[in-house]
Amino acid sequence: MIIDSVSRLGFYVPMNPLFEHVVKFLAETDLSSLTPGRHDIYGDKVYVNVCTPDAKTAEDAVMESHRQMIDIHVPITAPEKQGFLPADAVSQQSYDQAGDYSIHPDAPSTYYTLPIGQMAIHFPREGHSPAISPSPFKKAIFKVYMGE
Repeated sequence: MIIDSVSRLGFYVPMNPLFEHVVKFLAETDLSSLTPGRHDIYGDKVYVNVCTPDAKTAEDAVMESHRQMIDIHVPITAPEKQGFLPADAVSQQSYDQAGDYSIHPDAPSTYYTLPIGQMAIHFPREGHSPAISPSPFKKAIFKVYMGE
């Protein structure tokens, strides 16, 4: 996992060249103007899901992980609290290949808050419980293909 300013995403392009598509999209797009739903950036390899999660407590948040996609979480209208669990601590669960996700019963080992202007990059198999907030808010989740 990486937490940093959204403006610094370009520094991480050497980790995955597909990040360059997200950097370009962010430079050309006002995230607050995007409607909820999926917006394709580079076919199925890079896209963004814009959503407005309901209020959720840490106890209500679900621990998830992915195998093929990197998530880049970007809060748009309010700070977002998330839980995190390193990949080697996540219990193995059934995997939905079509949706590229597993849901885990594990509790996060760490919580952090992303202010507007920051991002969290979650790599495959890392556990994360996103969208913890006292009220609904708008966020973007960039999905970047990494493979298994």
